[in-house]
Amino acid sequence: PGEVFATQSRIAERVAAALDVTLLSRERQIVRRGATVDPQAYEAYLLGRYQLNRSTSRGIEAANRYFEQAVAHDSLFAPAHAGLADAMAQISFYPEMRLPIAGAFDRAEAAARRAIALDSSLAEAHASLGFILLNGKRDWLGAEQQLRRAIALDSNYAPAHASFSDLLTVQARYPEALAAIDRALHLEPTSPAARFLRGAVLVQLGRYDEAIAEERTAMSLQPEYILPHVWLAQIWFLRGDLAGMARELGAATGAALDVANVSQAIAAFAGDPSKQPEAVVAIANLRSVNEALNAVRQAWMYASIGATDSALVTFERAIRVRSTPGLRFLRMPAIVKAIGSTPKYRSLMAELGLEP
Repeated sequence: PGEVFATQSRIAERVAAALDVTLLSRERQIVRRGATVDPQAYEAYLLGRYQLNRSTSRGIEAANRYFEQAVAHDSLFAPAHAGLADAMAQISFYPEMRLPIAGAFDRAEAAARRAIALDSSLAEAHASLGFILLNGKRDWLGAEQQLRRAIALDSNYAPAHASFSDLLTVQARYPEALAAIDRALHLEPTSPAARFLRGAVLVQLGRYDEAIAEERTAMSLQPEYILPHVWLAQIWFLRGDLAGMARELGAATGAALDVANVSQAIAAFAGDPSKQPEAVVAIANLRSVNEALNAVRQAWMYASIGATDSALVTFERAIRVRSTPGLRFLRMPAIVKAIGSTPKYRSLMAELGLEP
């Protein structure tokens, strides 16, 4: 079976020669990489990438299994370690994940660094490490260095541009973030995650109609994807439509959000502000094995109903958990509107090395 990859490598080099194209040393290395990998490892790796790109909890769990299989078949195959790093880093973004969340970013970082040690020219390994340093370690400088390195190695690797956009969003550099995510979508126009991220940046820029279109496109690409619903709910909030926000949350079915009671409570509050205590209780009763993510979602939901004190307490709790996922939530409009001007919010952002 390994002859298939060797044949592919020979064909690629002959095509380049026939077209009078000179392969750079790094490009030649990439072409030949496939000729030496265990075929079962390569197949497991491709299946892992497919599952990872589904952007669902089940996809993440399946991706972890496939990447572990790939590493077991060929422990020297650097892309498999990079894939495992990506999958492990995604665990913290899903509240119902069955895989162990504790230490996930540490394990992801170890896998990414192993991939770089095996092949320092592998763009996806540097992109993986940049994503981990951003979301798991809050190392803004380290994340930027790794992501820029990934882009320098392979400017056509879309996830590196998407993660760079995420970093710029955290730093409130929204025009630059939009340019970066546009580059990612130019390379991978059918990526639901990139569509969602573009919508989130557009919300921050106040371009709500465009953001709605992007989030709906993301959902059409992956109906099980939860995050587009969250940002659509933010848009209805910003437009003063709490009932619409509640409907959007209610549309996000399944265990991944599990906010049916909260949706109903917010809808009741929208019609009668005296029902705020009931909404506060419903939000407080949200439970998840993912402590960090649970605190983040509680914070923005409290903020959306004007429960400022509760929003501050849970926001700080989210910050205190080191591996807080989804750092773009730090600047979620509901949170900024409710608590952005408070000294506590400003001090927490300063603690993170970010401008309020």
